[in-house]
Amino acid sequence: MSNRLEELSPKEKIDLIAAIAQDQYAKAREIIFGQAPTVTPDVVQETQADWPTATPSLSETFSKKNADEAEHKLHPESKRLLLAALKNRFADNNKKFPELHPHIKWEEVEARLKLAPERKLWSLNEMERTGGEPDVVGLDPQTGEYIWNDCSDESPSGRRNICYDLSGQQEAEKIGSSPNGNAVDLAEQMGIEINNETEYRVLQKILKFDRNTLSWLKTPVATRRKGFALDGYRFFVVVGVFERDPSYRNDRLAFRGSLRI
Repeated sequence: MSNRLEELSPKEKIDLIAAIAQDQYAKAREIIFGQAPTVTPDVVQETQADWPTATPSLSETFSKKNADEAEHKLHPESKRLLLAALKNRFADNNKKFPELHPHIKWEEVEARLKLAPERKLWSLNEMERTGGEPDVVGLDPQTGEYIWNDCSDESPSGRRNICYDLSGQQEAEKIGSSPNGNAVDLAEQMGIEINNETEYRVLQKILKFDRNTLSWLKTPVATRRKGFALDGYRFFVVVGVFERDPSYRNDRLAFRGSLRI
């Protein structure tokens, strides 16, 4: 088999790659053997096993890419419901927290959303679906991107009982705990960024959240190397940031995130 492959002309090799990528194995066999051979099932199994494996993996890659794109695309009705929820929250928060997004008009935000990539809308919907109650908290004048952030009164209910990162999760599982994942991986899956300490403190001045819950914060590398991860909370008028074991988890601890669109 390998000798025959080496004898193929450049055009035959291109045709062979195309045939395998399109799952046209009969045509691929014809290119290799010069005709469609009559073989027993055992010979077919041996022949296919001897074929180059790089090209079929391309087909698998494309299939996975298409599946990922489909997975991260909202149904039109889901998109309509999301935009309605965001519009209502924007209006409500304008009244409750006038300093949250001053000088920003919903019509301009909505126009930006309607032009946003599907993956961005999917991420925003994940923030909504997991209880983050996202709202606009700023506008980047250089990029024109609106900055969305979880603005729920308490840490997002759909992301609780999680450790900080995979290492912390694995440590928790070693002692028999069953966390619902970890903040770092979940944020990456959702396509959002975990709030850092500065972002958390700035928003706390306006929204005054996490009175009964805690939120993991993006932890500096130096702090994580010491074996800790940061979380934030509010105690009456005091906003605290605590260094905690990254394997810690309970039903009051989640994380808050941001997204640029």
